Amino acid sequence: MHIISTIESRLHSLEEHFQSQQQNHDSRIKQLEQDFLKRENDLADKVFALESQHSAIVQHDHAVKEHGISDEDMIKIVVQEQMKKKVSEDEDTVKRKRNIIIYRASEKKVDDVIVRKADDKAFVTDLLDGIFDMKIDDSDIEKMYRLGRWEDGKTRPLLVTFKNLEMKESIMANLRKLKERPTKFQNVGIAHDLSPKERD
Repeated sequence: MHIISTIESRLHSLEEHFQSQQQNHDSRIKQLEQDFLKRENDLADKVFALESQHSAIVQHDHAVKEHGISDEDMIKIVVQEQMKKKVSEDEDTVKRKRNIIIYRASEKKVDDVIVRKADDKAFVTDLLDGIFDMKIDDSDIEKMYRLGRWEDGKTRPLLVTFKNLEMKESIMANLRKLKERPTKFQNVGIAHDLSPKERD
């Protein structure tokens, strides 16, 4: 009997060790997925920025060839373009202030867009109520949509824009609750929607 008890104790210890290792691996995989997605978004933004710069250079060169613009006028054009870019970046940063991005939010795999959106809305409502004790209605959310193209076998991040900044800040200030309450949302990650400039 003593041998059996020892074996059972050893098996129990091994099971606990295995579960602990499995949880560590799962956590690491989730972090890698989030890092990869962030880098993918960063790369897309940088490619877009380079394409925009290239297009501006081509337009400037074309203007010089067509109209013989002087160096002084060219400098003015470049300065104006940079000012427009700065204003655009600032506006983009302000627009993102009320956004959150939800990672690994289960996505209903159906072709009907209306059904998918309704399911996303129900998920967000349950998440905010069950984790953050926040009751919301349609007037609290300005917009909500998935980032990227819909594909089988891929769960896209979900972007949510709130009507007021206070609601978003309350969520970000209480992210620890995601780990404190082991529910169906324990694999979910929530992050700020940073502009390309803020990511740099």
